[in-house]
Amino acid sequence: VGFGISDAASAKVMGAVADAVIVGSAFVKPFATQNVEEASALAVAKVKELRTALDELR
Repeated sequence: VGFGISDAASAKVMGAVADAVIVGSAFVKPFATQNVEEASALAVAKVKELRTALDELR
């Protein structure tokens, strides 16, 4: 499932009932408004946030 997954809460809800969650826009959008370094840092933080939420389902 990958529509509207942009934060830990939505990833956790979908992760509880789906085999996988796909996040796209939440990673791409910062690159439209931030410089590469800032957008990259936001992407890394987002991955950590989502991974933590999904790990709680195990």
